[in-house]
Amino acid sequence: MKKFIKKPKKFVLIFILIIAAIIAAIIFYQKLTARGASYGWVQTDWSGGASTTAAAVHPGDETGWTYYYSADDAISTTTPGEISLASTTASWTETATADFDAGTQNSVYATSGAVFLLKPAGAACSLKTECIGGYCNGSSACDTCASFTYESQTYSVVMVGEQCWMAENLNVGSSTDSVNTGVSHSDVSDNSIIEKYCYNNNTANCDTYGGLYDWDEMMGYVETAGVQGICPSGWHIPTDGEQYELENYLKNDGQTCSASRSGAWDCATAGTKLKSGGSSGFEGLLAGYRRNTGSFNNLTSGGDFWSSSVSGSNAWSRSLNSTESRVNRNAYYQAYGFSVRCLKD
Repeated sequence: MKKFIKKPKKFVLIFILIIAAIIAAIIFYQKLTARGASYGWVQTDWSGGASTTAAAVHPGDETGWTYYYSADDAISTTTPGEISLASTTASWTETATADFDAGTQNSVYATSGAVFLLKPAGAACSLKTECIGGYCNGSSACDTCASFTYESQTYSVVMVGEQCWMAENLNVGSSTDSVNTGVSHSDVSDNSIIEKYCYNNNTANCDTYGGLYDWDEMMGYVETAGVQGICPSGWHIPTDGEQYELENYLKNDGQTCSASRSGAWDCATAGTKLKSGGSSGFEGLLAGYRRNTGSFNNLTSGGDFWSSSVSGSNAWSRSLNSTESRVNRNAYYQAYGFSVRCLKD
């Protein structure tokens, strides 16, 4: 019985000694083994080369770090906000292709380019192309959508999606009376003076609803889509495509919105959202229009807005109506007088 009890005690002692030996071996091995880790840092300015002050932060406060970095010598950051890539050229004699006349021609190519850094909202930007989403805060070039003064009148603006729109109808230029002749004509001319119609030839209506402009006058007598026209600097007459972007952004989920429709209402309920009091903030006024024959129609029941895009001898526009939740796209005679909303460049 005594022998039976002693054997387990010896076994336990041997087991403890083995475990202790293993632990000692692990500790000794760690002292002989070099340890390493990798780390990274953010460097935004490479104009002076790689940072020499970047430091690793490690829980064990390790020492003996090796500092590695790399930068392509072909990349130039001389221009703020721009990475310029050096040109690459090569030439060779073509001997296998008949198109190069069996070795008598040299083919030379060159590649180069520039990459613009996009900056997040809140960063200072010198160019609008630097900005993510189109705008940066706190910079005159990439400012957020903000009200402005043009020809002594201050205009409200609104951001709809990625577009910055005037939230009021343009009202600039000298008032010209429209004469109802019964035939298509314009009572304004290319005389270097911005001229507008006021509904029923009453200037008070221009103060309330903005001016009505025939297409040529609005465009400055050019036919370039997206031109500045009578808009202030930094703004332009929206194209048909830009008007579509607006209505398509505001349509209800699941609703159709054809970009190529003609004379048709679509994009529900963008019309309701675009009208005065609508949720978009666009505040589309139902200012009526001047017919190409000289009469006025639809004050408070309809509003029409020119685009800068032509359709044959006509021009595309968008229309809102007091009883419609949709938007109409149609092409009209350029002698019609419609409202104008400018879009920020």
